[in-house]
Amino acid sequence: MALQSLSLVILLAYGALITLVTLTPCWYVMVTHIEKRVNLNSKNIVDQLQSEIQYSAQLLHPMKSSSTNLARLFSSSLDSTNISFSDIQTKVAPLLFQAFVTVPHLTQISYIGMEGLFFSYCSDRDKALVMFSNSSSNKPLYYIQQANNETGEVFGEAIISNSSINTSWIKEAANLSNESASLGTKWSNDRDLLFLNSARINRIGVISLGFTAKSITDYVTSVDHLGTSSYLATKDGQILVEGIQHILFVVFNDSVSFQSVNANGDMIKNEGTVSCKNEAIASNLNIQDNKYLIHCYLIDIMGIESVYVLAVPRNGFDASYKKIGLALLNVMMVMILVAVFGFLFIDGRAIRREMHLCASLIKQKEATQQAEKKNMNKSLAVASASHDVRTSLAGITALIKISSKLVPSGSELASNLIQMEDCTRDLLGLLNSILDTSKIEVGKMELKEEEFDLSHFLEEVVDIYYLVAMEKGVELVLDPCNGSIIKYSRVKGDKGRLKQVLCNLLNNAVKFTNEADEEDIEKTMNSIQQDSLRSMDFVFEVDDTGKGISKENYKSVFENYVQVKETDPVQEGTGLGLGIVQSLVRLMHGDIEIVDKNIGEKGTCFRFNVQLSLCEGVTVTDFSARGGLEYGTSNMNPMLHIFNSSPKIEASRVVLFIGNKERRRTCKRFMKSLGIKVKVVSCQEGLFDTLEEIKQKDRRSGGLSSPESSSNLSPSSHSTSHNSFSRTRGVPLSSMDGNEYTSPVFKKTNVGTVSGFVLIVIDANAGPSFPKLFGIVSNFKKGFSNRCNIVWLDNPHLHRIDSKLIDQNDIIILKPFHGSRLFQVIMLLPEYSNGSTWQSIKKPRFRKSPVCPGEIQECGDSSCYNNSLHSKKFLVVDDTKILRTLATNILVSLGATVEQCENGEEAVKLVGEGLKRDYPNLPYDYILMDCQ
Repeated sequence: MALQSLSLVILLAYGALITLVTLTPCWYVMVTHIEKRVNLNSKNIVDQLQSEIQYSAQLLHPMKSSSTNLARLFSSSLDSTNISFSDIQTKVAPLLFQAFVTVPHLTQISYIGMEGLFFSYCSDRDKALVMFSNSSSNKPLYYIQQANNETGEVFGEAIISNSSINTSWIKEAANLSNESASLGTKWSNDRDLLFLNSARINRIGVISLGFTAKSITDYVTSVDHLGTSSYLATKDGQILVEGIQHILFVVFNDSVSFQSVNANGDMIKNEGTVSCKNEAIASNLNIQDNKYLIHCYLIDIMGIESVYVLAVPRNGFDASYKKIGLALLNVMMVMILVAVFGFLFIDGRAIRREMHLCASLIKQKEATQQAEKKNMNKSLAVASASHDVRTSLAGITALIKISSKLVPSGSELASNLIQMEDCTRDLLGLLNSILDTSKIEVGKMELKEEEFDLSHFLEEVVDIYYLVAMEKGVELVLDPCNGSIIKYSRVKGDKGRLKQVLCNLLNNAVKFTNEADEEDIEKTMNSIQQDSLRSMDFVFEVDDTGKGISKENYKSVFENYVQVKETDPVQEGTGLGLGIVQSLVRLMHGDIEIVDKNIGEKGTCFRFNVQLSLCEGVTVTDFSARGGLEYGTSNMNPMLHIFNSSPKIEASRVVLFIGNKERRRTCKRFMKSLGIKVKVVSCQEGLFDTLEEIKQKDRRSGGLSSPESSSNLSPSSHSTSHNSFSRTRGVPLSSMDGNEYTSPVFKKTNVGTVSGFVLIVIDANAGPSFPKLFGIVSNFKKGFSNRCNIVWLDNPHLHRIDSKLIDQNDIIILKPFHGSRLFQVIMLLPEYSNGSTWQSIKKPRFRKSPVCPGEIQECGDSSCYNNSLHSKKFLVVDDTKILRTLATNILVSLGATVEQCENGEEAVKLVGEGLKRDYPNLPYDYILMDCQ
């Protein structure tokens, strides 16, 4: 096998060499073709440069005609043939200045009269200067004076110019017959070269415009690029632009010669001569040991015949590409040879290594197969043992409950039994986590969809952990956010799995948040996207203020069997919780992540979304069923549906005195989103000041309400409604049926509305003394009669409110104050009662202490169930003796007649014998059988 591989490598190496030899002529042909293309592109570039140069020169023609057009303007403005200097100042100077500031690149404009009068504007270092002569003598004096850059008016003292001013161009312009173009210098500086365009103004004088030669030549030679050099000179030999350094540019008889000169300007060598007669032909010159392609053009720049020479270095185009190509070819061939021999050497080593790897791989496969077989056997053993483990745990739990009834309450044995039950529950939870992980890994986890009320469900889950959080001194808050949970509460999904996700996150939040931290664990819900007509994407957040998780551990916390020890080393666990949570969320078509908090904020914020189906009959536009709650199209903030509102009726006010800052914030935000006037106070003194302010405002507005408005809420009806509610004193509102109060909760109407109604919500544990709080509230209620309602919030474990002290119409609500409790309090406002009282709401059963949702309660007298199964016949089928015994004892205690058997075969036999014995009567009323 190794020899065959080596032979294959050698054949491949020879094949590569043959391919290289075959491709070399092809490469040469391709390079030749590229050379032709390069030459063609070079010619096209040069032609394009020539076109750009000629086009640039043509663009200057309008500047050439500026003097002629200006002369015509002066001819039409000046009628007289005798022009005095005052006429020049009043008529000529303004026109000259307008042209001076508007014509581009114009640096000098002059008027020369036939009598010798002279007036000129010139720019010198961003300043406007005026030069004039007001005498017509043979030796006139020229004066220089500053002018305003914006108006052209002269100011300052006129100074007689010195003799260094070049006035030759003035004499030439005065002798002009029609129009001309020439090169000259500025009268203020003879080193600045100008393009002068002059035109005759009838028989009055001459107008002359001077453009800087540098701006004109820069415009013409702006096409220089790719290392080209430009020469520009007039046809009479005056150099305008010098190209290559130390090269003298000489124009003679439509030809150009290049001469090398030294630093003193002495000629060293004549580099060559180029003819400008045929512009299409380029000449090759070797200038200073560099090859250039010389192009010579005759162009007209503002009426002056000029010669433009473009020197293109050949080194940048095609001088060295052949050498570089051959060098690259040689390098490539050497690299191929090195690669071939190196490949042969490496392949020989690889063959030997492959033989060792094959032997190791065979051993590894055998070990892997054995490990997979053991793992499969272990999985089968766990799956088969899960029923037995659950059965044993169920038996232990049942025995503990039976034993608890046989021991005195409060004894040490009863306490031990309670601890045993807690340990059994923990073992069952651990077993469920391991089994859930196994199901998810093999893809056997299935969702069981059912219809449920999401708003009630969230409140139940939060209430479960509220008491646990309260024992740690941590506040658990349910934030309704934009209120969309109320509108889309009837959904269909796997309620159990969603509860498992929320419970895990809330449990971690409570567990890792201590009393020393900010007592704020926030649970929020928000709907963000409607995926279809029958489904909605819901977003949940669980935000705590504990120690938090470092950013580098954000991803690892969702892995199975991984725990972040830095959060709390004391807390123990298996590390399966968040891994299962992530799998369940993704199973519900969502995802979970850790949200970054602002700098300085403590704790961790988990955000996840799940997709739930909307129930039949509930659509995203059907908000009439939710009590008139409306939503805008641009946001989801709830707005109140107002019917027949009267501007004369003053809106109700709510005063919130709640100890926890986060709960105050969420309650205030939700009430304000409903259009309710809310005042939040954080201390007892603030409550007193706020109530006094409301009382003073009420007195200024006229005191008590009118009889008509008071009749809508009579003392009898008001007292009746609160008496009915006071009978539920101490009962969490979450225990009520939500359908009776969530549908009309936000329907605003003016039926039975009391003007200036005040609702006060007070946390009895927020103030230092309850009697003081009660005194403040009682003093306030004296002037409001039926226009005030008091809601007291009490601790479900530590009752602080004295029921004998408070008014019989006051309402006591056990914490937590969120969800349905918050909605019920809003219904106390006359705007939302819709003319009804609390009697219209379904009355719940009386209960002295709050019970966590999901906890099994015994309601009524238990003795009525002792013989509830009297004369009923049961057949209990179970292969576990202890479970059969437990089921039999429970059924016998309820008055039933019970028979037992171990398996289904015996059960079929007993049923058959019973049918034969007493047909057509059935032998048993119920058969309880273990399906596994």
